[in-house]
Formats: sequence, structure tokens, C-alpha cells
Amino acid sequence: DWDFTFPKYFSYKVDKKLMNMVDFRTENLLKTLETIKDDSNTFIACRNVMPYLTKPEQNKLFNLLKTKLQKGSLVAVGKYDERVDTEEMLQRSGFEETEIKYLYKKV
Repeated sequence: DWDFTFPKYFSYKVDKKLMNMVDFRTENLLKTLETIKDDSNTFIACRNVMPYLTKPEQNKLFNLLKTKLQKGSLVAVGKYDERVDTEEMLQRSGFEETEIKYLYKKV
């Protein structure tokens, strides 16, 4: 039990009804973005992966985020992604940082 093992942290259990409403996937991000149909409600979590992508893969990713995601959709990156120009590329792709650090919203 997490709360017993780490008493300084508090965890929450997610309601099963909420979990059933979310489409959780582990896939190839670039291939998924090529076929995604966004209704302005997509959340892409690609935290701490940008430095592992080649420059052409990064360019393709930002282009797909720009063309495939609609206004209001979200992209989460991580601190490690600061090693490359992730924030600048997201801004060029039509995203702005939200009040939550490393969370960007398509505008």
C-alpha cells in the first residue's frame, strides 16, 4: 500500500467510471498523431522524450501537433525536454504554456 510505505505522500484512487472514460494507450507517438482525430479534447503526454528523438523526428512531431490537434487540446512535456528547444517549437506550433509548468494548450 503506497500510503503506508510512503506516509509523507498521499495518493488517491481514481474512480473506475472516470478511468473507463479515458482512452489510455502506449503507442508510437508519431504514428498515432498521423491518424488522430481530435475534437479539441486530446491530452498528449510526451514527457521527457524530446532529447531521445532525432531532429527530423522532433520536426515531424511538432508539425503533427500543429496540424492534427485542435484549439484547446493539451500537450505535457517534462523538465528533461528543456535540453532541446521544446518550448520554442511548441510556441511556433500554436501552443502556449498554461499556468501549470510544462503543460501547453493549443490556441
